[in-house]
Amino acid sequence: MASQSSKSASSSTSSSISVSKYDYDVFLSFCPEDVGKSFADHLYAALVKKGLRPFRDDIFVSESWMAIEKWNVQSSMSIEKSKAVIVIFSRNYADFTYLLSELVEIIRHREATGKPIIPVFYHVDPSVVRKQIDSYGKAFAKYESKHEKEKVNRWRKALIEASKLKGYDLHHGRYEQTFIMEITDSIYDILRRQHFGVRYLVGIDNRLEELKSLIGIGFDDVRMLGVCGIGGIGKTTIGKVLYNLISCQFDGVSFLQNVREQSILQLQKELLIDITGEEDKNLNDVDKGINVIKRKLRQKKVLIVLDDVDCSRQLEYLVPNRDWIGEGSRIIITTRDKHLLVKHEVDAIYEVQGLDFEESINLFSLYAFKQRWPEQGYEELSRYIVNYAKGLPLALKVFGSSLHGRTISEWEKVLDKQKHVPMKEIHDVLKLSFDRLDNETKNIFLDISCFFEGEERELISRILDGADQAITTLYDMSLLTFSNNKIMMHPLVQQMGQEVVRQECPGEPGKQSRLWRSKDVHLILSKNEGTDAIEGIFLNVSASEDSEQIEFTSEAFQMMDRLRLLKVCQDLKCDSVVKNYEVHVSTGFEFLSKELRYLHWDGYPLISLPSNFHGENLVELNLQYSKLTRLWQEMSKPLVKLKVINLSHSQQFIEIPDFSNTQNLESLILEGCTSLEKLPSSIWELNSLAHLDLSHCSRLQKLPEIEWNLYSMDHLNLAFCKKLERLPEDLCKLKCLKTLNVIGCSELDRLPKSLESLECLEKLCASDASLITPQSHSSLTGLCSLKILDVHGTCLSQGVISSDIGSLYSLEELDLSYCNLTEGGIPDDICCLYSLRVLDLSGNHFLRVTNAISQLSKLKVLGLRHCMSLQEIPELPQSLKVLDAHDCISMGISSSLSLWQNQLNCFKSSVLQESQDLRYRRLLSLPANGVSQGFSAVTPGNGEVPKWISHQISLGSEVTAKLPQDWYQNRSLLGFSLCCVYAPQQGEPVDEPKSSKSKDESNEESKIATQPYRLGCELTFLGDKIGTLDYVFSGSSCQCDHDDGVSDSVWVTYYSALSIKKKYLSDEAMHLKASFSGYVDGKPVTVEKCEIGLVYADQKPQKSLR
Repeated sequence: MASQSSKSASSSTSSSISVSKYDYDVFLSFCPEDVGKSFADHLYAALVKKGLRPFRDDIFVSESWMAIEKWNVQSSMSIEKSKAVIVIFSRNYADFTYLLSELVEIIRHREATGKPIIPVFYHVDPSVVRKQIDSYGKAFAKYESKHEKEKVNRWRKALIEASKLKGYDLHHGRYEQTFIMEITDSIYDILRRQHFGVRYLVGIDNRLEELKSLIGIGFDDVRMLGVCGIGGIGKTTIGKVLYNLISCQFDGVSFLQNVREQSILQLQKELLIDITGEEDKNLNDVDKGINVIKRKLRQKKVLIVLDDVDCSRQLEYLVPNRDWIGEGSRIIITTRDKHLLVKHEVDAIYEVQGLDFEESINLFSLYAFKQRWPEQGYEELSRYIVNYAKGLPLALKVFGSSLHGRTISEWEKVLDKQKHVPMKEIHDVLKLSFDRLDNETKNIFLDISCFFEGEERELISRILDGADQAITTLYDMSLLTFSNNKIMMHPLVQQMGQEVVRQECPGEPGKQSRLWRSKDVHLILSKNEGTDAIEGIFLNVSASEDSEQIEFTSEAFQMMDRLRLLKVCQDLKCDSVVKNYEVHVSTGFEFLSKELRYLHWDGYPLISLPSNFHGENLVELNLQYSKLTRLWQEMSKPLVKLKVINLSHSQQFIEIPDFSNTQNLESLILEGCTSLEKLPSSIWELNSLAHLDLSHCSRLQKLPEIEWNLYSMDHLNLAFCKKLERLPEDLCKLKCLKTLNVIGCSELDRLPKSLESLECLEKLCASDASLITPQSHSSLTGLCSLKILDVHGTCLSQGVISSDIGSLYSLEELDLSYCNLTEGGIPDDICCLYSLRVLDLSGNHFLRVTNAISQLSKLKVLGLRHCMSLQEIPELPQSLKVLDAHDCISMGISSSLSLWQNQLNCFKSSVLQESQDLRYRRLLSLPANGVSQGFSAVTPGNGEVPKWISHQISLGSEVTAKLPQDWYQNRSLLGFSLCCVYAPQQGEPVDEPKSSKSKDESNEESKIATQPYRLGCELTFLGDKIGTLDYVFSGSSCQCDHDDGVSDSVWVTYYSALSIKKKYLSDEAMHLKASFSGYVDGKPVTVEKCEIGLVYADQKPQKSLR
């Protein structure tokens, strides 16, 4: 509606929305023709009587372009100047385009600032508004031909969004006066509370759904919810938005901001004023304050938000006990420290995650361009920034604001500077978490940020004293995360830590505690500028763009008597060292520091360590690819702290030293020491030795006998010791051995008889050898703990895999691929392997697979590729997720029909399990953990796919399917079937295009990306909601040679509807596009045709193929 104010204002067509001083309490949007002199007038009068300042303008606006444009500008100003909005939908509301444009603006303000909106349905059903039918449908029928499609879609979207909001529905038979009183009471309750304006709410909806389920609005119990995460991740924003949404449901509310910056007494006073409306001037003691809080809040249903808590005392004196407040109360605590929440025993903890790529690009663009997508020419730079920010809203806002209105060259200068010096706004916020740490934890944080980000947690805990507790603290403070047991840091957190070190002495790296930049290390070594301040040096000799020479001299290290950590690393490729820096070591070089705990030097150039090497504090010695012939001549002092020695690929190493001075050694890695011929018997005297790796020691002929029981050894790797003739007969004396790897030991003709006595053995890898035969006299039956058995490529004669296999009841993975198995080679007793998850029978010669497979209730993966004689696949267990049967050329069409039914059953079972898991997690207030890919199968093709899959078919690698209206509300829709017929291309391998996916793709997908046989499908929604839904994939280690004219194959995979993000669940996602691609042994596949199908709960395959 047009503004009543005479104040001038700028155009509001920009998407920038500011939170300014309000002129009005309520903005009324209505159709003057329908309700201007009746209902709207009565509502306006009631709001005034309630003491509120409503805004209305019932002047008729003509449909001329000039009038509407002027109206839109004035209307936007008035909406912005109002605290809340009431929209009255009446019969003819949709007949006026200025009202529809006004509604678009109202919805935009709600999305950007969380402004409260109350829809009122005045003698019109909400479904009419939502679906645009009846009078609304007639209006839009006219608009389709008169207006741009994009504008009409915006109007439709606004109506849909407004109709979903909680509001009031006036039907015939209700008294208008009573109805109006309900509305005015509701809006009064909303406005009497503090309302927080929040700018640019991106990605908030899905997070709010989960938060609302955790906080459990509507239940009478008292709940405490903790919200934690790294600084700048959006904890306060989430708290404000949640407060805005639910505060009207409580008797009293209080939002205490910046708790860490205020005194507890002041916070107690503020809390009491917020809840009771009264100030206690006599309150001058926190102990008295907590008693007053207890007395005055006991019977009240309250909402209390404590923002940015940083110590337990704040919680103890503000919300100590949930019994002190009334039923239905809710307490929300935001903090950087997860441990505070655990200690205070909150009911649920929500860890705020970063924005995904699409959300990040939207938020960044809103600040940089005042629109949701980058301007033309800025796309690549924007993508770079978004990938660098890794979903941190603070960084996206700061980067966007600082780059707004600048040229591309100015952007490049800012980003180049950012690589070396972080932006102060970001640095200061992140450093607050660092400042709260104790000194020991600070030092470990700096070691990790400068040296160990991306390393194994075990390595860091081993090398750094007190690291275990520090890592836990840093994790609770969201300063680090774990990925596959590796320590990971957000790039901006890591940069913050490195900046802390740089600020120790800017411009003088020799006086800084840690050096990791190659140019700084080169400077202090070449000029002998090292000081006793230096505790760690990490030099990546492959990191410099220019080839340089660097010399290590005793003089350069003379003053570094506190040096704890020294690493000289190189990029290792194809068992060779790739160098940019050339490292030389002076004659008589010595390590002078007695504090050295970690020495890692790739390509160490000397034939032994210096005779006066100080290793009394050394924990790990890593000298891969060295020129060592022996480790040391003589060690005067015992190396009591030494736990790891890694000399892998030291090809001149011939002599293992006396380890009597290293009795605490836990890991000895000699992989690829090709000159090593024997081991001393004393190797078994190391009572702490747990890991012994002798793989690829091609001259090693035998191992010494084991004279007594050894309980520490759990991993023995002898892979590709091609001259190894036998294993110790008393191998059973390795009482706790868990892993034995003898892959490729071609001279090893049998396993020792005592093998079955290894009761702790969990993994046996014996492929590409002839170790398991009826004549070997070795049995696997006693291996009750065995979880993984890999004998692929072993020629197994008939009967070798006997019924005794059923005794391996702990087995989870069994690889019998390419083992020359024929009909009956797999006994029915395989059904006794109740724990089996992976079974690979590829490359064998049987006609059928035993039906007993259907009884393997935990089986997830079944490999049958290149079983050339296989004619049919038995009934599959419904637990199966992956079936790989490509190039099974003897399978006919009839067997394929039953296979499609099997696939469908597996997918339905997967969705059912996922649905049950989702309900279970919701019941326990746990976050959802959906699995998108329900089932995946690769089978022989001949261009044939089941007809029932086809919803939309297309030649080539892309297909787009139109989705039914309200598809997202159809509960019988289980998901989508995705199918392609493909054939590998012949010829030479080609370079694959770089992936457009971000670095934080799933670990599973990263693994598949390195496999020689892989297929992928990118799913994208098209329509008003345009965005990449997901990427599904399938991979195999199969190295096929397709130059022999192998026929095409069919890949079918299923995508669960439960995994679709909420933002796509609307009619705005009108089409689904699937784009297929793949590589086989470096050669791209040719996708001949592809299809999308919709899978319903009652669906059955038809007896026909395409």
